[in-house]
Amino acid sequence: MRAWRPRVWRSGRPCALAGLTLTLVIAAAAAIGCGAGSASSSAMMEAYFRAHPAFVDGPLQPAPTTVEKILADIRAGLDPDREIWLPGYLSDGFVLAAPYNGDGSGSAYPNPHAWGRGYGVTYTDGAGYIMVMANSDDDLSQGEWIPLAETMAGRHLRLQRGPGIVVVATADDGGVALLVSGGGFAGDHLAAELVRVAESLVRR
Repeated sequence: MRAWRPRVWRSGRPCALAGLTLTLVIAAAAAIGCGAGSASSSAMMEAYFRAHPAFVDGPLQPAPTTVEKILADIRAGLDPDREIWLPGYLSDGFVLAAPYNGDGSGSAYPNPHAWGRGYGVTYTDGAGYIMVMANSDDDLSQGEWIPLAETMAGRHLRLQRGPGIVVVATADDGGVALLVSGGGFAGDHLAAELVRVAESLVRR
């Protein structure tokens, strides 16, 4: 992993995470063991649990499949002119996660999950998770981003940390908005692993 020299910039916009990305990220973080009221829960997660007191989900379950099947499932729900980017590298032991509850209703989102202009794919080793998303509806200009020296297909990457989660995203350069998020890793190598996954994204 190459060394990178961060320089932090602050957005003037208020923090307003919303939409499907927030729901899925919270759900995945909850599924790997951040229970309601836990000292490790973020403010967003605490608010989510208050809104969905019946939310119950176990650890994410691996569901081995093929890249071809993942592509077919994404393409079935994606607009035909949209690009699909998937990782060429995953951390040891990570495979596709089985469908999991994503909104507190008890129903499971499919995984992968596509919604016309974008998609999300969640991978797990049964303990942690790595999520790859394209064209989420979130405002990725908010919050504190650390510019990285690493790139993906010639595009600069940036990193943001939150309680129990790290997000790596492509720069706001007009291209397809790609992000990799994750949590539940043992040790302190979460950020480095997610950067490596983001660097490996390949157009399929």
